[in-house]
Amino acid sequence: MRYFYVCAQKDCARRVVSLKLRTTDSAATALTGPELLQGLQTLIVKKDIEALAQVQETSCMRGCLVGPRLNVIGEGGFKEAVRYLHLPANRHNGRCVAWTEIDSIEALLDHYASQ
Repeated sequence: MRYFYVCAQKDCARRVVSLKLRTTDSAATALTGPELLQGLQTLIVKKDIEALAQVQETSCMRGCLVGPRLNVIGEGGFKEAVRYLHLPANRHNGRCVAWTEIDSIEALLDHYASQ
C-alpha cells in the first residue's frame, strides 16, 4: 500500500504546479493543492487501485514556498518518504523530487502501484 499525502491548506491552495493529469493529455494543467488531491483521488478510483493506493489531505507539511506538496509513503514509513515539490536544480535528491521530473500524475501512480 502506498499513501499519497497532499497539502491542500491555504498556501498550497494558492500555489500551482503545471502537470499532466493523465499520460495521454496533450498539455499540462496548472494544479493547486486541492486540484492535485482531487486528481489523485479520481485516478485511483478510475484505475481501480484503491487496494494499492490511498490519498489523504493533510495539514501543513511545511515547505509552502515550494508547494503544492505531495508526500508518498510506502512500507518503510515516513523515514523513506518521497517528497514531490518545487525545487531548485541543485536541491534534487532521492527523497525530494522536483515536479519537473514528473511526466504525469497517472505515471506517478502507475510507478508506485507497480512496486
